[in-house]
Amino acid sequence: MKQPIASLLKTTYTLGDTIVVQLSQSLSEATISLDDVGTPIIQKSANSLSVQSASEKIGLHTLIVRGVTANKTINSDTLSVEFWSDINPRHITYSVLKTYPHQTSSFTQGLEFHKGVLYESTGLNNQSKLMQVDLPTGNILKSVSLANQYFGEGITILNDRIYQLTWTSGYVFVTPWILFSTKPIPILPRAGG
Repeated sequence: MKQPIASLLKTTYTLGDTIVVQLSQSLSEATISLDDVGTPIIQKSANSLSVQSASEKIGLHTLIVRGVTANKTINSDTLSVEFWSDINPRHITYSVLKTYPHQTSSFTQGLEFHKGVLYESTGLNNQSKLMQVDLPTGNILKSVSLANQYFGEGITILNDRIYQLTWTSGYVFVTPWILFSTKPIPILPRAGG
């Protein structure tokens, strides 16, 4: 098994930080690329290479170190780095204007208001539901349970359909919004039947 030629002392950096790549042996013709784009080496020694992270985007990136070792072997190592924003979050304040009752037994995963009505998705296997909730009282107006094996997650409503994600099962359930409507639904007669 090939011994790595490059390593990082840490894998997370703030944008603008200098990334120091430790070398297990000296490299000639050394190059570094971030996400397959060549990155200028700003400092080089027998046991390290340095590059800047200022122009990258936040998130996970691939850093590839290539070079020729003393025995004229071309080697490369692929490392993972993560860049964090260099912008400090602004401190904000808030005040609670009003509180509403809520079922404490609900493992809330998603909330959405649609046409003035609150919809809630709850999680946990054997307990996941999609509910229409009366905000002022906290009473459940309507409820649809998921099958026991599904762990309900977030919801969104689009084109009069409620989309409810599941956690590890990889399914999304689509419920027509009209099933939760309190207005009567006109049934149109079908020809021939």
